[in-house]
Amino acid sequence: MAPKRPSSGRRSISQETFTASVSCNRLRSLQDLLKSSAGNNGPVKPQAILCILGIDSRYNEGCRELANYLLFSMFDIRRDELENSGFDEEVIDDLIFLVKADTVHVYCNPVNYPYILPYIAHWPNLRLHCMTETQYEDEDAAQEFKILSFLDMVKESQVIGVPFSARGHMQPFNPMVLEKWPLVQAHGLEDFAMGGFFTMVHQVLDLSEALTAIYDRIDAVVMETLVTEQLPLFERQWNAMISNVDIACKEKSFQKLSQATVAEPLKSYYNHGRVSSPRFSQGSTMKTPFVLFGQQSSTQKLQNDDQVVIASSGVNATAAKHMVCQAISPRSPLACARTYFLSGGHTPLPVTGATVQAPRPPKTDQELLSRLYVVVIDAVLMAIQAYVESNSFTEAYTVAMDTLKTECKEKLLPASLYSSRDVVEFTMECLDHHGNSIPIDTAQSTSFIKSIGLRVKNIGSLEHSGSNLGSVVFAESFLDSRLIVANPDERKSFDTQHLIITSRIPRYITWAGDTQKGAQSEVVQAFTKGSLPFGKVLVDGETALILGSSKLSAVHEGTMYICERGIIFNQARHGVVVFPKSHFEDLQFYDGESSGSTGILVVTYRRSLCHYLPTECHNAEDMVMFAFSPRTKIRKAFYSDVLSPWQNSNEAPPLKLVDKVPDYYAAIYNELQLKYDTDYKLKAASKPLHTAMAHLPELERFVDHFSASSVCQSPIPYTDLPAVLRQSVSPEAAPESNGESSQSNTEVVITIVTGVPGSHKDNLCKILTNMAKEQSRWVTLKPPLDSTEGFTAESVQSSLTKVIAATKKKGIRAAIGGRKKMRVLVVVPGYADTVQVVHAITSHPDPDVAKQIRIGAVTACVDPRNTFMVNRMTQPRLLDQCMQGWVNNVLFTSSASGPDRDLQVTQELIRRVNPQVAFILANNGEITRSGDIEMILSETAFMTPDLVRARHLITPGWWLGAMSSLSMYPSLHEVCIKFYQPLEKNKLMAKLRNLKTSLCARPMKGNIYCIRGRTKFTDSDQLMEVQYVTLSQHLNLTAALESPSARPPAPTSPKHPQPPGSAATNGSSVMNGPNGDNNGVGYCFVFTGCELKETDLKEWLRACAKQKPVKKELRTKATMSKQELQKLQTKHHLEPLPQGWFYNGHQYVSLGGDRSNQHPEMDKFISDYLETVNAAVKLYNNKVDNEEFVDLFQNVH
Repeated sequence: MAPKRPSSGRRSISQETFTASVSCNRLRSLQDLLKSSAGNNGPVKPQAILCILGIDSRYNEGCRELANYLLFSMFDIRRDELENSGFDEEVIDDLIFLVKADTVHVYCNPVNYPYILPYIAHWPNLRLHCMTETQYEDEDAAQEFKILSFLDMVKESQVIGVPFSARGHMQPFNPMVLEKWPLVQAHGLEDFAMGGFFTMVHQVLDLSEALTAIYDRIDAVVMETLVTEQLPLFERQWNAMISNVDIACKEKSFQKLSQATVAEPLKSYYNHGRVSSPRFSQGSTMKTPFVLFGQQSSTQKLQNDDQVVIASSGVNATAAKHMVCQAISPRSPLACARTYFLSGGHTPLPVTGATVQAPRPPKTDQELLSRLYVVVIDAVLMAIQAYVESNSFTEAYTVAMDTLKTECKEKLLPASLYSSRDVVEFTMECLDHHGNSIPIDTAQSTSFIKSIGLRVKNIGSLEHSGSNLGSVVFAESFLDSRLIVANPDERKSFDTQHLIITSRIPRYITWAGDTQKGAQSEVVQAFTKGSLPFGKVLVDGETALILGSSKLSAVHEGTMYICERGIIFNQARHGVVVFPKSHFEDLQFYDGESSGSTGILVVTYRRSLCHYLPTECHNAEDMVMFAFSPRTKIRKAFYSDVLSPWQNSNEAPPLKLVDKVPDYYAAIYNELQLKYDTDYKLKAASKPLHTAMAHLPELERFVDHFSASSVCQSPIPYTDLPAVLRQSVSPEAAPESNGESSQSNTEVVITIVTGVPGSHKDNLCKILTNMAKEQSRWVTLKPPLDSTEGFTAESVQSSLTKVIAATKKKGIRAAIGGRKKMRVLVVVPGYADTVQVVHAITSHPDPDVAKQIRIGAVTACVDPRNTFMVNRMTQPRLLDQCMQGWVNNVLFTSSASGPDRDLQVTQELIRRVNPQVAFILANNGEITRSGDIEMILSETAFMTPDLVRARHLITPGWWLGAMSSLSMYPSLHEVCIKFYQPLEKNKLMAKLRNLKTSLCARPMKGNIYCIRGRTKFTDSDQLMEVQYVTLSQHLNLTAALESPSARPPAPTSPKHPQPPGSAATNGSSVMNGPNGDNNGVGYCFVFTGCELKETDLKEWLRACAKQKPVKKELRTKATMSKQELQKLQTKHHLEPLPQGWFYNGHQYVSLGGDRSNQHPEMDKFISDYLETVNAAVKLYNNKVDNEEFVDLFQNVH
């Protein structure tokens, strides 16, 4: 089977709340650890965190835990996919992370690259060490590459922290253990000359405990796991407990039911969970689950006797009136406690009719417990609200006690229930997502679950004086979310929300266990049979849903009877409830928007009916809702048999058909409808989070808020808060700066163009200004050609001040018929950070200027052939310039003509970095499509809500200047070399062509990646601009203009003023000032590369210029070549021979018998030849001596 690779990395991420902001926040948490203290390691601070996976770290569990944290449990969640991919485990685990304070290095291989890329591509200042598929085929080369990558990562860090131990398995740390790791051992090999063993060169610290505190924080993804995995399991066990009571009630064994039987699901769930995931909570008031009947809950500490049964656990061995239950999740912070009632809590309305009941104190123990429990619920819910708003435990406690006291008085309950602290116990604790207790006053408290509870104990009996009934307990788990809001008056406020995670656990249940057999049926028959006091039965016992109090109860099912003058509802737990029509104040029916919608009947009853209704039906609105699910019998019967008779009835109130759900039940109705859609329509396609929202309706509203607050602890401007929370804003409330209609005539729109050197952004700038000059007056802010200073906020702010000043002047004398709008084009220099550029513009120190400028759109230029420096390592800052929230368009400036591998790989990478950015193709920046131009020159795209939200969440505090400049790896800088003599074109072209072959992967010292400048060539007097990009081998030679390329209107035109800030006559502005007269400074080349030396660059340039002549050496016979001698022989072989010599046809022969292959007078010929040649050499040398040579860097003016 061929190995499989993921078709889409983002689709493979199962967490729906996974976003770049959550991922960056996890990375930022690790980097904050490096910036702060090192925990228990004393004053020593680690400079980096090293994480090596797989066999290279001997499968260290601490490293795997850190990798799972950064990769959102990828190795656990996608285990099956990884195992079925066909690749060996060693290949999948072949990963190295090195996290520094402002940089993160990641080593991976081409196999796991597509798996991890969606998780890491958006990390700021990511440096990726990865071979290509072809390179990786050589196993030896792949191993060497990994070793060299590891050594490059760690060489600049003297103190390195490692996650040596995993949570719950802490081990004694010895740095020498790392020397047993196979990859670390390579550090000591002499071949790599790293100076010795790893632990000799680097100080190693164990950061396991400090990292565990970071892992325990709850972010949006952890919350999703909590509500989609842990909460359903938690609720299932609780419902199993309730089912045990329901079954006993049906089987008439209710009184024999024991605590052990009821508590079995809760205890088994907790005990089995602790086996594999022990908790270490200290000081928790809710440690173990329990179920306690009646007086069993009365002691100082809740005790659990499993043999106790309902029949004998009440006062004086009578039947218990109530039970208290508590559930604890063994693997999460979920916990809740409830009080449920074991005897009938209400008396149905008699056939003879109701009598008016005046408010009175409780007469029975059941009534006392029921009223008190409702008060306790209100006190806890009010305390939660108080804590969320104040972030104070003291405030929550005060509100809980005040609410308890106030409502006890309103319900005429005994003062002994609230007057003494001995009987009231208020608890609140902060828990991490493993259930371990955290100090409640921690600064990161919003990153943890809160468990809050209230217990009123030793409640005195009304029926048995001197005895106590036990305790009433109520507790919830909630998560709060808090955003700091910066107001215009510099006052900070908080925007808060909270989610009660355990709110779906029924808060109030009554089992009418003391009701005699057949009593419920007799009540129903009394109204539906015989004399029919409510008239004709229209619906005779169909299943429906009922809900009274949305605070106390959940929607539950029962049998509904509808008569002409009333409703009877029989529910298995609390029995029969009678609703006479004569007690109705209002009657509304809502049938939804289609046949697939849930229909509801809402009855508003008179307060006098409350005495005959169970507590679950009591609410401040005096309303009760009956729900009819789609395609059920009762829904059909209601339309056919009830709707018309009730509408035509003369009895008040008439049935109203409404087009809106009453506000009190709106959230519940949406929950019912969403639950129906999830369970029946979309069951196969529904996602876990969507299902969770169906069961927990507040979750949908809370997710957006918590997704923001969990990653952003910096203030957010109040104008941006709706965008951050994804709230719709009415046009009246929207800030004026965000609307097209509010743009003033003097408002200046700024278009920003970014890109690394060699990305053709300058060419795009020229094309934009030339194409749009008919509609706007353009000012271009960019550094001069010879500038190497980079971006400075002061320069751009000063230039913008001058632009606004000129705009105001011309606004006074605008021509009739309108005038062109001023536009500013900012070309970001070099490797400048887009965040700093945007901040410099939006935080202009002059308030008047700041009000009149705004950023329209940001476009990043990317040349696919100039993207990767080596293998998969991109140019520094290139990915950051494409980051979510900071760019609207990415313009690919090469490979746009057809299918291209470089373009495909680059687009896939950038799409992982920014899924929403628009892609534009234009070779060399030469855009032609009107739609592309409109996107680049948009006046509002940068302020869209999605981008505003992304900026605040991915880069918190950016608008306050909280970000610092990121370091670059490799360290690139620019060197400007000025010279005064023209270059020889052929020599320059040859030197440029050789640059790519001279690039070195390791080390990169001396590599040149881009050259730009101005020069003349020896064969022309035309001043030329030169730009050469090494990686793409793109050469651009253009005639230099006497002024910058932006083309605002001429200053002589009375309608078009000259924009400020430029030394040129056409009015364009330059960010760092003019570069001066070319005749004064000569020519210049700016080199961009790694660790460049000025002396080496000058020698490189000298090789491109006319060389200084070298004097020639005088010739001698010894310096003559064989070819010269042969040529001389051939020339003189027919010369007359001296006396005594003759030529025999083969050789020269003398009369004395001497023989020679050369002419006898060859020495004379050589002497004559050398005399002639040396005369020419002497003439040339004299000429060299008399000629003055001017060096390339010598200014003769």
